[in-house]
Amino acid sequence: MKIEQGSRPGELVFAVALLAFSVWAAWQSYTISRFDSLSGPGVFPMLASAVMVLSGIAIAARALEKRRGQGHSPGPLASYLFPVRLVVFAAMMTAFAVAIPWVGFFPSAALFAFAAIAFLWRRGLVWALSITLIAVVAIYAIFRVVFQVVLPSGTVW
Repeated sequence: MKIEQGSRPGELVFAVALLAFSVWAAWQSYTISRFDSLSGPGVFPMLASAVMVLSGIAIAARALEKRRGQGHSPGPLASYLFPVRLVVFAAMMTAFAVAIPWVGFFPSAALFAFAAIAFLWRRGLVWALSITLIAVVAIYAIFRVVFQVVLPSGTVW
């Protein structure tokens, strides 16, 4: 396993947010029954949230230590969290969801599958077309023929 020495973009922010959530959870678990008894309803939530707080402190301290050793330029957060392939695929999924009511499920699914396979796999258009045809025929056979699911046909047709 590769161990990274420097901090990742946004790691410290996430660690602080995790610690803040843990403290909030500890407060909420405390309000269940306070410290009335060792067998009260809030004991287990308080123990769990105490572990969360301690873990959050350790994670935040480690993230702060890594950031101090690295300097103040860990890299752009947006490009780290949202690589180009992720953004393009999310746009393709959104276009697929928008196209289903208009074009119908099967044409939209075929176009989406072809575009996604061609973009992500990059083995050639013949491979993408072959796998798309197999997938769409399998989806049709399983859902339309076997289970008799009525899939959207679209308003264009």
